[in-house]
Amino acid sequence: KRRERELERTKGRLDSILENTTTPMFMKDEDGAYLFVNRRYEELFGLTEAQVVGRTDEELHPSSMAAEVRANDRQVVDTGEPLTTEERIVVDGEERTFLTSKVPVHDGTGDGEPNAVFGVAKDITEREVYRSRLERQNELLEQFAGVVSHDLRGPLTVAQGRLDLASADCD
Repeated sequence: KRRERELERTKGRLDSILENTTTPMFMKDEDGAYLFVNRRYEELFGLTEAQVVGRTDEELHPSSMAAEVRANDRQVVDTGEPLTTEERIVVDGEERTFLTSKVPVHDGTGDGEPNAVFGVAKDITEREVYRSRLERQNELLEQFAGVVSHDLRGPLTVAQGRLDLASADCD
């Protein structure tokens, strides 16, 4: 009885963590069907857990996005190794970038091979936009520096030549 109460308490804690975190979380079986999504996932896509569980990305999301996500899921299950990657996900008609960490899940049955994938996704769209802006600004600064360097090289060469002539004529 004590062990059952302890397991129930542990389950309650895990459920609380999964449901109240601000990060979308999900679990899919080896065929890509959802087994679990947390509240943040539901809010992000405007779907209930009942609408998601048992369905695949191909049934829920645009095909190009679903193919990329499915390939990453498949890699985790096939290799048994965790994967962290950027995935482009359509949310409310807008493509967003998520840094997604996926890990293999073993349920203890069968041959010990992974039979599911658990994932956590972090929206990094704003960070990626900021990074792109910085890269563009750096490119513009490099172009500007190249032009300024070229424009200054001529007058500096002339000044250096005159300095050399003046040094030859006077101490």
